[in-house]
Amino acid sequence: MIDFTSSLYLGMRHGSASVPPWAQLTTGVPAALASPPVAGAVAGELARVMGVEAASMAASTIHAFWDLFVVVAGNEARTAAGS
Repeated sequence: MIDFTSSLYLGMRHGSASVPPWAQLTTGVPAALASPPVAGAVAGELARVMGVEAASMAASTIHAFWDLFVVVAGNEARTAAGS
């Protein structure tokens, strides 16, 4: 079973010395309330790297999966209703 409580399930590991120091750990605003200021630039770069027109960022992969299930459930509900 995948453990979504850790980012290590993505295989993203780095040595502590490989990350530059930072002035603060967070933006001070919960991710559920606002996107970080850099999110648009990261999404744009991600789209460029992937060779697509646009990309989207989520607070975490669990949030992305949750949103995906909501969208799929909404599409299925509309399909069942004949919309």
